[in-house]
Amino acid sequence: MIWCLAAAPHTPPREARFSMTVGERGVVMGDSHRYGPNGQQSAASRHPGAEPIQVQELMDRIGGDLELLEHLLTIFLQDYERCVGLVQQAIRNGDGEALHKWAHRVKGALGNFAAHSAYELAQRLEQIGLSGDLSEAHATWERLQAEIGRMKAALEAMIARKG
Repeated sequence: MIWCLAAAPHTPPREARFSMTVGERGVVMGDSHRYGPNGQQSAASRHPGAEPIQVQELMDRIGGDLELLEHLLTIFLQDYERCVGLVQQAIRNGDGEALHKWAHRVKGALGNFAAHSAYELAQRLEQIGLSGDLSEAHATWERLQAEIGRMKAALEAMIARKG
Protein backbone atom coordinates (compact mmCIF):
# COMPACT_ATOMS: atom_id res chain seq x y z
CA MET A 1 0.00 0.00 0.00
CA ILE A 2 1.31 3.43 -0.89
CA TRP A 3 0.77 5.91 1.89
CA CYS A 4 0.48 9.49 0.83
CA LEU A 5 1.21 12.40 3.04
CA ALA A 6 -2.20 13.09 4.53
CA ALA A 7 -2.24 16.82 4.28
CA ALA A 8 -3.15 19.80 2.19
CA PRO A 9 -0.36 22.16 1.11
CA HIS A 10 -1.03 24.47 4.06
CA THR A 11 -1.08 21.72 6.71
CA PRO A 12 1.71 22.01 9.29
CA PRO A 13 4.23 19.13 9.02
CA ARG A 14 3.51 17.91 12.57
CA GLU A 15 -0.14 17.33 11.67
CA ALA A 16 0.86 15.57 8.46
CA ARG A 17 3.25 13.32 10.39
CA PHE A 18 0.53 12.56 12.95
CA SER A 19 -1.82 11.47 10.19
CA MET A 20 0.81 9.11 8.85
CA THR A 21 1.63 7.74 12.29
CA VAL A 22 -1.94 6.76 13.00
CA GLY A 23 -2.21 5.17 9.58
CA GLU A 24 -4.69 7.39 7.84
CA ARG A 25 -4.51 7.49 4.08
CA GLY A 26 -4.78 10.90 2.56
CA VAL A 27 -4.05 12.98 -0.45
CA VAL A 28 -0.70 13.82 -1.92
CA MET A 29 0.55 17.01 -0.37
CA GLY A 30 0.31 19.88 -2.78
CA ASP A 31 -0.73 20.20 -6.36
CA SER A 32 2.44 21.69 -7.70
CA HIS A 33 3.06 19.24 -10.53
CA ARG A 34 3.29 21.22 -13.72
CA TYR A 35 3.00 19.13 -16.82
CA GLY A 36 1.97 19.97 -20.32
CA PRO A 37 -1.45 19.15 -21.72
CA ASN A 38 -2.08 15.64 -23.03
CA GLY A 39 0.88 14.21 -21.17
CA GLN A 40 3.54 16.34 -22.88
CA GLN A 41 6.94 16.01 -21.33
CA SER A 42 8.30 18.88 -19.34
CA ALA A 43 11.77 20.20 -19.87
CA ALA A 44 13.00 18.16 -16.90
CA SER A 45 12.05 14.80 -18.36
CA ARG A 46 13.34 15.69 -21.82
CA HIS A 47 16.77 16.39 -20.36
CA PRO A 48 18.28 13.35 -18.62
CA GLY A 49 20.74 15.52 -16.68
CA ALA A 50 17.92 17.31 -14.87
CA GLU A 51 17.89 17.08 -11.10
CA PRO A 52 15.96 14.02 -9.90
CA ILE A 53 14.13 16.05 -7.23
CA GLN A 54 13.26 19.68 -6.70
CA VAL A 55 14.87 20.11 -3.30
CA GLN A 56 13.27 23.41 -2.27
CA GLU A 57 9.81 22.24 -3.28
CA LEU A 58 10.30 19.01 -1.34
CA MET A 59 11.60 20.79 1.75
CA ASP A 60 8.63 23.17 1.64
CA ARG A 61 6.27 20.19 1.50
CA ILE A 62 7.78 18.46 4.50
CA GLY A 63 8.54 21.58 6.48
CA GLY A 64 12.26 20.80 6.36
CA ASP A 65 11.70 17.64 8.44
CA LEU A 66 14.30 15.13 7.24
CA GLU A 67 13.04 12.52 9.69
CA LEU A 68 9.66 12.69 7.97
CA LEU A 69 11.41 12.43 4.60
CA GLU A 70 13.22 9.30 5.76
CA HIS A 71 9.92 7.79 6.88
CA LEU A 72 8.24 8.63 3.56
CA LEU A 73 11.12 7.14 1.59
CA THR A 74 11.04 3.93 3.64
CA ILE A 75 7.32 3.52 3.02
CA PHE A 76 7.73 4.26 -0.69
CA LEU A 77 10.57 1.77 -1.15
CA GLN A 78 8.71 -1.02 0.65
CA ASP A 79 5.70 -0.69 -1.63
CA TYR A 80 7.73 0.05 -4.74
CA GLU A 81 9.46 -3.34 -4.45
CA ARG A 82 6.05 -5.00 -4.71
CA CYS A 83 4.97 -2.77 -7.59
CA VAL A 84 8.09 -3.61 -9.62
CA GLY A 85 7.02 -7.21 -10.07
CA LEU A 86 3.43 -6.30 -10.80
CA VAL A 87 4.35 -3.71 -13.44
CA GLN A 88 6.77 -6.14 -15.08
CA GLN A 89 4.11 -8.86 -15.07
CA ALA A 90 1.56 -6.49 -16.63
CA ILE A 91 4.02 -5.56 -19.38
CA ARG A 92 4.95 -9.21 -19.99
CA ASN A 93 1.28 -10.21 -20.18
CA GLY A 94 0.28 -7.24 -22.35
CA ASP A 95 -2.23 -6.27 -19.66
CA GLY A 96 -2.87 -2.56 -20.15
CA GLU A 97 -5.44 -2.37 -17.36
CA ALA A 98 -3.03 -3.77 -14.78
CA LEU A 99 -0.22 -1.59 -16.09
CA HIS A 100 -2.43 1.48 -15.75
CA LYS A 101 -3.36 0.51 -12.18
CA TRP A 102 0.19 -0.11 -10.94
CA ALA A 103 1.73 2.83 -12.80
CA HIS A 104 -0.93 5.06 -11.24
CA ARG A 105 0.02 3.77 -7.81
CA VAL A 106 3.71 4.46 -8.37
CA LYS A 107 2.91 7.90 -9.81
CA GLY A 108 0.87 8.85 -6.77
CA ALA A 109 3.68 7.93 -4.41
CA LEU A 110 6.26 9.80 -6.47
CA GLY A 111 4.18 12.95 -6.12
CA ASN A 112 5.29 13.17 -2.49
CA PHE A 113 8.92 13.67 -3.45
CA ALA A 114 8.87 16.55 -5.98
CA ALA A 115 10.50 14.11 -8.39
CA HIS A 116 9.01 15.57 -11.55
CA SER A 117 10.90 13.51 -14.13
CA ALA A 118 10.04 10.23 -12.40
CA TYR A 119 6.46 11.38 -11.90
CA GLU A 120 6.10 12.21 -15.57
CA LEU A 121 7.51 8.86 -16.64
CA ALA A 122 5.06 7.07 -14.33
CA GLN A 123 2.29 9.22 -15.80
CA ARG A 124 3.41 8.24 -19.30
CA LEU A 125 3.43 4.56 -18.31
CA GLU A 126 -0.05 4.98 -16.88
CA GLN A 127 -1.23 6.49 -20.19
CA ILE A 128 0.39 3.66 -22.13
CA GLY A 129 -1.56 1.17 -20.04
CA LEU A 130 -4.77 3.09 -20.55
CA SER A 131 -4.27 3.19 -24.32
CA GLY A 132 -3.75 -0.56 -24.55
CA ASP A 133 -0.79 -0.08 -26.91
CA LEU A 134 2.06 -1.37 -24.80
CA SER A 135 4.73 -1.08 -27.51
CA GLU A 136 6.54 1.66 -25.53
CA ALA A 137 5.86 0.19 -22.09
CA HIS A 138 9.13 -1.68 -21.56
CA ALA A 139 11.34 1.25 -22.61
CA THR A 140 9.32 3.69 -20.51
CA TRP A 141 9.47 1.34 -17.52
CA GLU A 142 13.27 1.05 -17.86
CA ARG A 143 13.59 4.85 -17.92
CA LEU A 144 11.28 5.15 -14.91
CA GLN A 145 13.29 2.64 -12.90
CA ALA A 146 16.50 4.53 -13.69
CA GLU A 147 14.91 7.83 -12.67
CA ILE A 148 13.60 6.34 -9.42
CA GLY A 149 17.14 5.12 -8.73
CA ARG A 150 18.42 8.68 -9.19
CA MET A 151 15.64 10.01 -6.95
CA LYS A 152 16.42 7.44 -4.25
CA ALA A 153 20.13 8.31 -4.30
CA ALA A 154 19.38 12.04 -4.03
CA LEU A 155 16.95 11.52 -1.15
CA GLU A 156 19.33 9.22 0.70
CA ALA A 157 22.08 11.83 0.35
CA MET A 158 19.76 14.47 1.83
CA ILE A 159 18.84 12.18 4.71
CA ALA A 160 22.50 11.29 5.37
CA ARG A 161 23.30 14.99 5.83
CA LYS A 162 20.72 15.33 8.61
CA GLY A 163 23.05 13.86 11.23
